[in-house]
Amino acid sequence: MTSAQHRMRPMLLRHDAKPCGVRPHPRDSTKSTSENGCVVVSASYRLTDLALPYLLDDSEISFHGKGLYILICHFQPQSFAHLARVSGIDRQHVERECTDLRKKEWLIFDTLAGSPTIITPTAPDRVQEKLVETLADDQESWSPAGEKIMKAMLDNAVASSDYIDNCRPRHVTNPKTGHPLEFDRLYKQGVAFEFQGIQHRERTSLHQSDEEFEEAQTRDLVKMALSAKLEIEVVEITETDLTMERIIARIPKKLEILRIDRSSKYIHRLDRLGHSYMAWCKRKRKRESRSG
Repeated sequence: MTSAQHRMRPMLLRHDAKPCGVRPHPRDSTKSTSENGCVVVSASYRLTDLALPYLLDDSEISFHGKGLYILICHFQPQSFAHLARVSGIDRQHVERECTDLRKKEWLIFDTLAGSPTIITPTAPDRVQEKLVETLADDQESWSPAGEKIMKAMLDNAVASSDYIDNCRPRHVTNPKTGHPLEFDRLYKQGVAFEFQGIQHRERTSLHQSDEEFEEAQTRDLVKMALSAKLEIEVVEITETDLTMERIIARIPKKLEILRIDRSSKYIHRLDRLGHSYMAWCKRKRKRESRSG
């Protein structure tokens, strides 16, 4: 933790503020087991979460500017007036601080005639270039790759950070074995995301036999049936969904969309990872079809 992070203190928050949440970098993640048997992983590849330490260490940004950036990331204010209410700071001061953050490339303003200014958090190019390098290094060790890319995209698409990765709820069990079934990511709003590689849809070299493939399909069907009974909405993602645009299109209405700079270098890098993975899957299927 940086010295700036130690110095930061929470600003006044109003009772009507609704936080989106924040998680540390995956390299700093910790694991624990919740009461329902889920492994709780505190990690995030969200652009603004990763950029935050750089902002906190920037001596040219005021204390209030740093605090307002955090509030903007957490609460997605609808206007300067809304941000002033959430922070408890005078609106004129809020607008001056945000304008300074925009000049330093930490915010984007979207202004339409007759409408409030929409404030979107981002990060300067110099910071994003470092984050892109880190992302490139990390993805070399991602396994399974498709699932990891999906989760990194969800970090930058879903506002909520109230989720559990690789969750095995005790009340969602395989009736044949009694073992809990796993969700790749389960949001507490009752939405689960499952990355469905090709091995979920047809037999591949990953299966030792037809029986193993059939058992895997049975587990998926049981999971879907139990989820429907428990009112958990399951969103199945395949490799062809691994672009930010397609991921956002698959997000159910009960989850709020994250307001983030989708034109940023970092988000473009995530998109390239998705396209590269799609191309790899296509090449792999061709090789297997020739060898089969």
